[in-house]
Amino acid sequence: KELYDACYKGNTGRVRELVAQGADVNWQNVNAANYTGFMMACINNRVETVRYLLTVDKINVNLVDSCEWSGFYWACM
Repeated sequence: KELYDACYKGNTGRVRELVAQGADVNWQNVNAANYTGFMMACINNRVETVRYLLTVDKINVNLVDSCEWSGFYWACM
């Protein structure tokens, strides 16, 4: 949840720290349409955070939310 919040806020420095500490980059918020941190960064136009997340080996950018939309869909909106 902390990584999700940092992505939402565009706090890339904190996102880096949390990923280095082993935070789950694919965690989905079941209380908010199954959004991931990557999706939140895309939705909120956090370009620096999105760029960083795309370099993380374990990220699954193909995860979808409850409407079956991916982060890339949100980035194009």
